[in-house]
Amino acid sequence: MPSQNHNLLRTLLTIGRIVLGGIFLYAVFAKLNYPPGNFLSFNLSNWKLAVEIFAIAVNGYKVLPEWAVTPTAYFVMALETVLGIVLIAGVGVRWAAAASTALLGFFFSLMF
Repeated sequence: MPSQNHNLLRTLLTIGRIVLGGIFLYAVFAKLNYPPGNFLSFNLSNWKLAVEIFAIAVNGYKVLPEWAVTPTAYFVMALETVLGIVLIAGVGVRWAAAASTALLGFFFSLMF
């Protein structure tokens, strides 16, 4: 019986990890897909525009100096991409879990 519970917990954690990784990757896709259809064009200048638009959203929180807004937008998108891939792949899960918790905790604290 304990083995069955352990397997169920392990399965639920794996599903949760994959879902969270998918959410991170979808968040990046949604940011880079502005205007709609932009993601599949692979035009670097359009992607830069999409990141600049995300930077405007980052700037809306009014917690960063002006010079740090765009680098932060790039960093957040890169971090979300790496976390999404790592969580789905299941490599370095403890690191990814800690980083995801920190990132989501920071986002939630900004919302307040």
